[in-house]
Amino acid sequence: MSSCSKQSKEIRVEVEALFKDNGIQFIALPIPNYPDLYNSNAYNITKMTGFNTFLRLLLLLALPIQLNALVQHHGLAKPVPEVQTPPQKAEVYLVRRYSLSNSVLTGDITLRLPINGNSTGGEFTFFLYSSGTGSSVAVSPHLHKYHYECFFAIKGRAQIWAQHDGEAQEARSIDPDSEVLAVVAPGGFEKLLDVIGRNWTATTHTPYSNAYIENPGNATGPVPVAEAEKLTYLDVWSQPDFVPRRDLLNGTTPGNAAWHDGPNYLGDNSDTSYWVTNGYGPKYLNKAMTGYYQIVQPLITPQSSGNYSFTKSTITINGPPSDISALPYQHFPHGSAFMVLEGTLTIHVEGYLPVTLVWGDVMYVPKNTRFTYYTSTYWCKFLYVSGGDNCLDTKLIKGGAAYNSVVIPPH
Repeated sequence: MSSCSKQSKEIRVEVEALFKDNGIQFIALPIPNYPDLYNSNAYNITKMTGFNTFLRLLLLLALPIQLNALVQHHGLAKPVPEVQTPPQKAEVYLVRRYSLSNSVLTGDITLRLPINGNSTGGEFTFFLYSSGTGSSVAVSPHLHKYHYECFFAIKGRAQIWAQHDGEAQEARSIDPDSEVLAVVAPGGFEKLLDVIGRNWTATTHTPYSNAYIENPGNATGPVPVAEAEKLTYLDVWSQPDFVPRRDLLNGTTPGNAAWHDGPNYLGDNSDTSYWVTNGYGPKYLNKAMTGYYQIVQPLITPQSSGNYSFTKSTITINGPPSDISALPYQHFPHGSAFMVLEGTLTIHVEGYLPVTLVWGDVMYVPKNTRFTYYTSTYWCKFLYVSGGDNCLDTKLIKGGAAYNSVVIPPH
């Protein structure tokens, strides 16, 4: 008996070591006693125990293989990758606020590219412009013939001119801390920055380089006209004769245009420039899809983007939801991008752990990928961009109703 007991202990030690070697330290299988063998002679005890030991070790050696197959088949939740630079293919990822994210310096403006053509499968690109008072545009007045570009003020103030004849444009920041998001479709337009920009890093993750403010002599200004005229192969067509209007009244021109004092309307084709003040555009309310209120304010629609086929909206939601586990998963044939504007937003992508985004964080979810979203705060507002006409904001609008307020109902 002492011989059998000793051998069982040795077997258990070896079994536990096998589990640890295979990275599974929370499993330990006891080796059972065999009272029916205790009365046998030493030869039979040794023979039977050795045979059972062989079978058990064989089974244990196969167990990690079976577990690995199970993991690969069913998948275990993994954290959403937090990256500094967008990946080279469309996949789930997150870029935190003011991370380096391909930061480049062009003129007086610092640009970050949390989303680019490669990371969206060619659908669209995010350009985040950060700068201060009096900064100039990266490129002198120009137009694009093959790209659709839209601007969204994240904070501060910026002046943007667009002239309908050929859609020439120019922009500059006004306030000391201004940030504008430009979404360009199709993706890939960021190749321009390889030509006109230079890499820029900051250990403090400051929003922009203030060298031109501290020392005006360091200001580089926009790309000279002579150089800009060489950028046509990148769809940048210089317009040196463009003269911005200065007859501004109430922040816009012509003076009779509604601006912060009346409703704004969206364009119905990709050849029309239009402007929407925060809260003054169309709005829709939807509660049926998720059980919590959602206010959608479309900025770019399938009609206004035309063949460029992308959408942009702000979506406001309330929380927390009564039952997170009951929230429906969404999936669309186009990629989805999220940027938090207020509160916090939690996104749960199938196969990944839930991740919470705070103000300024950007997350991308590829096409045909199931996800759900909610907020644990009482109020959350985020910017949503999709690379097609069948997406989250169009679904919410279709299933909702026209609404005339920017806040959710009280009950």
